[in-house]
Amino acid sequence: EITVRGMDDEKKLSLLIQLNLFPLLSQMTNSQTNVESKLIDCRLDFSDVDATQVEALAATAELTNSAGLELIQGWENDPIPASRHMEHCLEMAMLCLAYDSIDVSGPVIELIARCLNSIEKKETIWNTSFGGSNGETVCDKIISRVLAIVGTRMAYPSDFRFDYEDEEESEEEMYRAQLRKQLFVRIV
Repeated sequence: EITVRGMDDEKKLSLLIQLNLFPLLSQMTNSQTNVESKLIDCRLDFSDVDATQVEALAATAELTNSAGLELIQGWENDPIPASRHMEHCLEMAMLCLAYDSIDVSGPVIELIARCLNSIEKKETIWNTSFGGSNGETVCDKIISRVLAIVGTRMAYPSDFRFDYEDEEESEEEMYRAQLRKQLFVRIV
């Protein structure tokens, strides 16, 4: 909310870098450590679908989306000071998107779509900022990863009954439509 209130892009970028938000969030995930993580020891566990984690992870996803949308805008204009932050932001967004709960993966769809748009228009900035190896560009890796996650998330759970009057199942359908329209169609 702080960065959305009429602040110019340069100041937003400076504030986001100063807050060190995305590197701190990355440190709190189990993807960056080999420690078994739960809320009790102040870690966010993206490896296990756990009802106690969903609320914290959903809030993390919403924060990642809103701050990430502001970060990418400033990063595209001046990538050098914010590359490390953008890398952590993208990783957090990917972890959220891959999590098996629409409350966690849904909020970051907008940010992932924005990243795909940026990759399409500013591929050189992405590849220069994050490097590439073995002839495969960073952009190719990101797109492949998003496509793999979307493929997994589009699958219906075994207990899905296609009852569109059921509120949960109708939310699931809206979520899949959003994945299809904002991510899958953009990639393919």
